[in-house]
Amino acid sequence: GEHLMACPELRDHIELVHGQGSRMIGTLIRPSRTRAEGYDVDGVVRLRAKASSVYAGVGGPGQLIEDVFRPLERYAMKHRLEVFRWDRCVTLTYADGMKVDITPVIADPLVNLIFGQTHARVPDRDLRRFSVTNPMGLVSSFNQAAKVRAVFTRQIALDSIKEATFKAELEQLPDAADVQNRLLSRLVQLVKVHRNVSFPPPEGESESFAPKSVFITALIAAA
Repeated sequence: GEHLMACPELRDHIELVHGQGSRMIGTLIRPSRTRAEGYDVDGVVRLRAKASSVYAGVGGPGQLIEDVFRPLERYAMKHRLEVFRWDRCVTLTYADGMKVDITPVIADPLVNLIFGQTHARVPDRDLRRFSVTNPMGLVSSFNQAAKVRAVFTRQIALDSIKEATFKAELEQLPDAADVQNRLLSRLVQLVKVHRNVSFPPPEGESESFAPKSVFITALIAAA
Protein backbone atom coordinates (compact mmCIF):
# COMPACT_ATOMS: atom_id res chain seq x y z
CA GLY A 1 0.00 0.00 0.00
CA GLU A 2 2.79 2.41 0.87
CA HIS A 3 4.54 1.55 -2.38
CA LEU A 4 1.44 2.35 -4.42
CA MET A 5 0.79 5.60 -2.58
CA ALA A 6 4.28 6.76 -3.50
CA CYS A 7 4.28 5.63 -7.14
CA PRO A 8 4.07 8.35 -9.83
CA GLU A 9 1.21 6.63 -11.64
CA LEU A 10 -1.24 6.86 -8.73
CA ARG A 11 0.06 9.09 -5.94
CA ASP A 12 -2.00 12.10 -7.06
CA HIS A 13 -5.23 10.11 -7.11
CA ILE A 14 -5.16 7.62 -4.20
CA GLU A 15 -7.62 8.31 -1.41
CA LEU A 16 -7.22 5.13 0.63
CA VAL A 17 -5.64 1.68 0.51
CA HIS A 18 -7.55 -0.85 2.59
CA GLY A 19 -8.38 -4.51 2.92
CA GLN A 20 -11.57 -6.19 1.83
CA GLY A 21 -13.28 -9.54 2.10
CA SER A 22 -12.74 -12.31 4.63
CA ARG A 23 -9.58 -10.89 6.22
CA MET A 24 -11.43 -7.72 7.15
CA ILE A 25 -14.48 -9.38 8.69
CA GLY A 26 -12.66 -12.21 10.45
CA THR A 27 -13.90 -15.12 8.34
CA LEU A 28 -10.55 -16.12 6.83
CA ILE A 29 -10.00 -19.86 7.18
CA ARG A 30 -6.83 -21.93 7.23
CA PRO A 31 -6.05 -23.38 3.78
CA SER A 32 -6.79 -27.06 3.33
CA ARG A 33 -3.80 -29.39 3.24
CA THR A 34 -5.02 -30.62 -0.14
CA ARG A 35 -4.50 -27.15 -1.65
CA ALA A 36 -1.12 -26.02 -2.87
CA GLU A 37 -2.07 -22.37 -2.39
CA GLY A 38 -1.67 -20.45 0.83
CA TYR A 39 -3.74 -17.68 2.34
CA ASP A 40 -5.51 -15.24 0.03
CA VAL A 41 -5.74 -11.63 1.20
CA ASP A 42 -7.67 -8.97 -0.72
CA GLY A 43 -6.77 -5.30 -0.87
CA VAL A 44 -8.32 -2.24 -2.48
CA VAL A 45 -6.72 0.90 -3.90
CA ARG A 46 -9.43 3.53 -3.67
CA LEU A 47 -8.96 6.58 -5.92
CA ARG A 48 -10.61 9.94 -5.41
CA ALA A 49 -13.77 10.67 -7.37
CA LYS A 50 -11.95 13.17 -9.60
CA ALA A 51 -9.91 10.27 -11.02
CA SER A 52 -13.00 9.24 -12.99
CA SER A 53 -12.19 11.98 -15.52
CA VAL A 54 -8.63 10.64 -15.93
CA TYR A 55 -9.87 7.12 -16.63
CA ALA A 56 -12.94 8.04 -18.69
CA GLY A 57 -13.68 6.51 -22.06
CA VAL A 58 -13.46 2.99 -23.45
CA GLY A 59 -9.78 2.58 -22.62
CA GLY A 60 -10.06 3.98 -19.10
CA PRO A 61 -10.58 0.74 -17.13
CA GLY A 62 -7.71 -0.98 -18.89
CA GLN A 63 -5.44 2.01 -18.27
CA LEU A 64 -6.32 1.95 -14.57
CA ILE A 65 -5.35 -1.72 -14.27
CA GLU A 66 -2.13 -0.97 -16.14
CA ASP A 67 -1.32 1.93 -13.80
CA VAL A 68 -1.69 -0.44 -10.84
CA PHE A 69 0.25 -3.25 -12.50
CA ARG A 70 3.34 -1.24 -13.47
CA PRO A 71 4.34 -0.11 -9.95
CA LEU A 72 3.49 -3.51 -8.50
CA GLU A 73 5.65 -5.14 -11.18
CA ARG A 74 8.56 -2.96 -10.07
CA TYR A 75 7.86 -3.90 -6.47
CA ALA A 76 7.73 -7.59 -7.34
CA MET A 77 11.04 -7.45 -9.21
CA LYS A 78 12.70 -5.68 -6.29
CA HIS A 79 11.51 -8.25 -3.76
CA ARG A 80 11.63 -11.29 -6.07
CA LEU A 81 7.90 -11.92 -6.00
CA GLU A 82 5.58 -13.24 -8.69
CA VAL A 83 3.11 -10.75 -10.10
CA PHE A 84 0.07 -11.38 -12.32
CA ARG A 85 -2.15 -8.93 -14.17
CA TRP A 86 -5.81 -9.93 -14.33
CA ASP A 87 -8.96 -8.31 -15.72
CA ARG A 88 -9.83 -6.36 -12.59
CA CYS A 89 -6.96 -6.83 -10.16
CA VAL A 90 -3.23 -7.49 -9.81
CA THR A 91 -1.91 -10.40 -7.73
CA LEU A 92 1.34 -10.61 -5.79
CA THR A 93 2.47 -14.07 -4.65
CA TYR A 94 4.56 -14.24 -1.49
CA ALA A 95 6.25 -17.14 0.32
CA ASP A 96 4.29 -20.35 0.98
CA GLY A 97 1.80 -19.50 -1.75
CA MET A 98 0.25 -16.53 0.07
CA LYS A 99 -1.46 -14.26 -2.47
CA VAL A 100 -2.50 -10.64 -2.22
CA ASP A 101 -5.04 -9.38 -4.77
CA ILE A 102 -5.04 -5.60 -5.24
CA THR A 103 -8.15 -4.16 -6.89
CA PRO A 104 -8.41 -0.50 -7.95
CA VAL A 105 -11.71 1.33 -7.48
CA ILE A 106 -12.78 4.93 -8.05
CA ALA A 107 -14.87 6.62 -5.37
CA ASP A 108 -18.44 7.32 -6.46
CA PRO A 109 -20.42 8.33 -3.34
CA LEU A 110 -24.20 7.93 -3.47
CA VAL A 111 -25.81 9.62 -0.49
CA ASN A 112 -29.23 8.09 -1.15
CA LEU A 113 -28.02 4.51 -0.52
CA ILE A 114 -27.21 2.77 2.74
CA PHE A 115 -23.41 2.84 3.14
CA GLY A 116 -23.48 4.94 -0.01
CA GLN A 117 -20.61 7.12 1.18
CA THR A 118 -18.23 4.26 0.29
CA HIS A 119 -19.88 3.38 -3.03
CA ALA A 120 -17.34 3.09 -5.85
CA ARG A 121 -16.74 1.80 -9.37
CA VAL A 122 -14.42 -0.99 -10.46
CA PRO A 123 -13.19 -2.05 -13.93
CA ASP A 124 -15.43 -4.77 -15.36
CA ARG A 125 -13.99 -7.95 -16.81
CA ASP A 126 -13.90 -6.83 -20.43
CA LEU A 127 -12.12 -3.59 -19.39
CA ARG A 128 -14.48 -1.42 -21.43
CA ARG A 129 -16.52 0.12 -18.62
CA PHE A 130 -16.81 0.40 -14.82
CA SER A 131 -19.15 -1.64 -12.64
CA VAL A 132 -20.57 -0.63 -9.27
CA THR A 133 -18.92 -1.96 -6.13
CA ASN A 134 -18.79 -1.23 -2.41
CA PRO A 135 -16.23 -3.37 -0.54
CA MET A 136 -16.14 -1.00 2.42
CA GLY A 137 -19.92 -1.04 2.56
CA LEU A 138 -19.86 -4.84 2.79
CA VAL A 139 -17.47 -4.66 5.74
CA SER A 140 -19.64 -2.05 7.48
CA SER A 141 -22.79 -4.09 6.88
CA PHE A 142 -21.20 -7.29 8.21
CA ASN A 143 -19.77 -5.54 11.28
CA GLN A 144 -23.17 -4.06 12.01
CA ALA A 145 -24.83 -7.48 11.80
CA ALA A 146 -22.09 -8.98 13.99
CA LYS A 147 -23.14 -6.68 16.83
CA VAL A 148 -26.37 -8.65 17.20
CA ARG A 149 -26.01 -10.98 20.17
CA ALA A 150 -28.12 -13.96 21.12
CA VAL A 151 -30.43 -13.51 24.12
CA PHE A 152 -31.24 -16.78 25.87
CA THR A 153 -34.56 -16.51 27.66
CA ARG A 154 -34.65 -20.12 28.95
CA GLN A 155 -32.45 -21.10 31.86
CA ILE A 156 -32.05 -24.39 33.67
CA ALA A 157 -33.11 -24.23 37.30
CA LEU A 158 -30.02 -25.74 38.88
CA ASP A 159 -31.48 -25.53 42.38
CA SER A 160 -34.46 -27.71 41.43
CA ILE A 161 -32.11 -30.27 39.87
CA LYS A 162 -30.04 -30.41 43.06
CA GLU A 163 -33.16 -30.89 45.17
CA ALA A 164 -34.38 -33.76 43.01
CA THR A 165 -31.00 -35.49 42.97
CA PHE A 166 -29.58 -34.57 46.37
CA LYS A 167 -27.90 -38.00 46.73
CA ALA A 168 -26.04 -37.72 43.47
CA GLU A 169 -22.97 -35.70 42.63
CA LEU A 170 -22.05 -33.98 39.43
CA GLU A 171 -18.44 -33.74 38.27
CA GLN A 172 -17.94 -30.96 35.78
CA LEU A 173 -16.15 -31.62 32.52
CA PRO A 174 -12.51 -30.49 32.68
CA ASP A 175 -11.47 -27.36 30.90
CA ALA A 176 -10.85 -28.34 27.26
CA ALA A 177 -7.63 -26.36 26.93
CA ASP A 178 -6.16 -27.89 30.08
CA VAL A 179 -6.60 -31.45 28.86
CA GLN A 180 -6.03 -31.00 25.14
CA ASN A 181 -2.76 -29.12 25.49
CA ARG A 182 -1.00 -31.98 27.25
CA LEU A 183 1.63 -33.66 25.09
CA LEU A 184 0.10 -37.11 25.37
CA SER A 185 -3.32 -35.82 24.37
CA ARG A 186 -1.85 -34.11 21.31
CA LEU A 187 -0.01 -37.29 20.33
CA VAL A 188 -3.25 -39.26 20.49
CA GLN A 189 -5.00 -36.61 18.39
CA LEU A 190 -2.28 -36.83 15.76
CA VAL A 191 -2.47 -40.61 15.55
CA LYS A 192 -6.28 -40.50 15.32
CA VAL A 193 -6.10 -38.03 12.44
CA HIS A 194 -3.54 -40.28 10.76
CA ARG A 195 -5.89 -43.23 11.37
CA ASN A 196 -8.78 -41.43 9.69
CA VAL A 197 -6.69 -40.66 6.62
CA SER A 198 -5.12 -44.12 6.40
CA PHE A 199 -8.33 -46.10 6.83
CA PRO A 200 -11.11 -44.41 4.85
CA PRO A 201 -14.40 -46.32 4.51
CA PRO A 202 -14.47 -48.60 1.45
CA GLU A 203 -16.38 -47.25 -1.52
CA GLY A 204 -20.09 -47.54 -0.91
CA GLU A 205 -19.63 -48.48 2.75
CA SER A 206 -20.15 -46.40 5.88
CA GLU A 207 -17.87 -48.50 8.10
CA SER A 208 -14.11 -48.78 7.76
CA PHE A 209 -11.41 -51.07 9.11
CA ALA A 210 -9.93 -48.28 11.19
CA PRO A 211 -8.93 -49.28 14.74
CA LYS A 212 -11.16 -47.88 17.47
CA SER A 213 -10.14 -44.74 19.30
CA VAL A 214 -10.04 -46.49 22.66
CA PHE A 215 -7.60 -49.07 21.24
CA ILE A 216 -5.28 -46.34 19.92
CA THR A 217 -5.52 -44.34 23.13
CA ALA A 218 -4.73 -47.35 25.33
CA LEU A 219 -1.70 -48.35 23.26
CA ILE A 220 -0.21 -44.85 23.19
CA ALA A 221 -0.81 -44.30 26.88
CA ALA A 222 0.83 -47.63 27.69
CA ALA A 223 3.81 -46.82 25.45
